[in-house]
Formats: sequence, C-alpha cells, structure tokens
Amino acid sequence: MKKLGALVVIFLLLLVIWKSGWLDDERFVSALETGVRTALDLLEKGAAFVIDKLKT
Repeated sequence: MKKLGALVVIFLLLLVIWKSGWLDDERFVSALETGVRTALDLLEKGAAFVIDKLKT
C-alpha cells in the first residue's frame, strides 16, 4: 500500500512540474537529467550488489 502511495506522490509531482512550465527552463531540465542518471546508476549498483550476494 505504501508503494502505491509513493507512486501517486511521484505522479502528482511530475504533473505539477509539467503544468508549471519548469520543463521550459534549461537549468531545471539539466538538473532533472542529472538526478535521473544518478538514481539509475545507484539502482544499477544496488541490483548488481544484490545479484552478487544471491550468487554466493
């Protein structure tokens, strides 16, 4: 249930960002891109760690 709530919050934040026009600001888009890349890198490292632990 908490996961569903978190998804709803993320969706609402994205909706607010889209409607507010922040996506027209180049600096905001660049920061958002950097944040997404960092999050994906951390997710990839975490997945690799879990897979490595499951193998041993």
